[in-house]
Amino acid sequence: FDNTNEIQNVCISMGDKLCFDIDNVRTFRARVKQGQTTINAASSFMIGLASARNDAIDSLAAHLSFRLIGTNEVMIETDDGTTDLDDKATGKNISTAYVDLMIDLSNKKDVKFYVDGSPVCQSTTFDVTAYTGSLQVYMQAQKTASTNTDSFVIDYVSVEGVRKLPSST
Repeated sequence: FDNTNEIQNVCISMGDKLCFDIDNVRTFRARVKQGQTTINAASSFMIGLASARNDAIDSLAAHLSFRLIGTNEVMIETDDGTTDLDDKATGKNISTAYVDLMIDLSNKKDVKFYVDGSPVCQSTTFDVTAYTGSLQVYMQAQKTASTNTDSFVIDYVSVEGVRKLPSST
């Protein structure tokens, strides 16, 4: 962000090209860090998989996300169009050191989230079985009107899945 006292929204997505069928995705991985020690209360950041883009992260039709919402603590959120699980605290933080994030979608009835290889939110069942469509990689940083200059660094992102070979006829 720059220090202009205004709402700012920076999004990197795949232009709503939803090329990852949720039933074929096995893992989403990312390595991220903040550009500053502490996130400003006016800032938020999201990284994960989502359906069509929306400026308001909470208005995405479907998504599986790691989020920072005005704090360094990583939150987990999923929405499959039926079940919306918002802001589940992980007890893990992101700061100026890289953090590895992983979503394991091998079981849509019980999606697992990991921060630096450790499972988080184990007492919550993230069930996304109501969503049967496709997703895109989605990263968004936004701030309400403030002069903060928060930034985020994304080292890598990967999506791994089942490869469906064309049928021969």
